[in-house]
Amino acid sequence: MAILREAELVLDRREGKWVHYRLSPHMPAWAAETITTSWHCLREDVRQWLDKSAASSC
Repeated sequence: MAILREAELVLDRREGKWVHYRLSPHMPAWAAETITTSWHCLREDVRQWLDKSAASSC
């Protein structure tokens, strides 16, 4: 996360012991396109992982 912060691709906000991250609204277009493309390629894998995680936590 430090590398992403230093590259100004993510912003962080500390709240007690928690750190919340979000994508920077000032990120370069190429970086936003890379994230979008990656999400489209991996979203089904992410959904399956989340479903398995939810099922095993019950």
